[in-house]
Amino acid sequence: MTLGMEFHDAQLLGLDCGSDGSGYLLLHAYIYRSEGIVFEDPQESGWQNCRLSFKGMRIEGPRVEPNEYVSGGAMRVDGTVHDHVILLPASFRGRIQLDLVISPLFETLRIHATEISSTLEGPWELERIWGPDEMGQ
Repeated sequence: MTLGMEFHDAQLLGLDCGSDGSGYLLLHAYIYRSEGIVFEDPQESGWQNCRLSFKGMRIEGPRVEPNEYVSGGAMRVDGTVHDHVILLPASFRGRIQLDLVISPLFETLRIHATEISSTLEGPWELERIWGPDEMGQ
């Protein structure tokens, strides 16, 4: 099974960065799941918590509070852009920059890191099943 996470409409549940540069971002996010290739083959989508854990973490931008929403986002790893969605599990090392546009003021929260990994937490809440016709097949 392949998985993907969309930044748009994710709810921020937690954000923490320790003095040693380790930290996390916890989102209630829209997750896609497919027995084939996610975003290409038939899939299902729904809501689940996703914890992005960081090493070498540094945060720039506005102070954010739990329950704020993300209206868009992108992740860069060594210059390669993953726009709006990322494949899961995320496991990258290098120059990482995660930009999240936080609603309602549309300010950018930027996380720099040297390592990122992901873990899905809690129950899966199915919202939609995407058939072959909806995937352009």
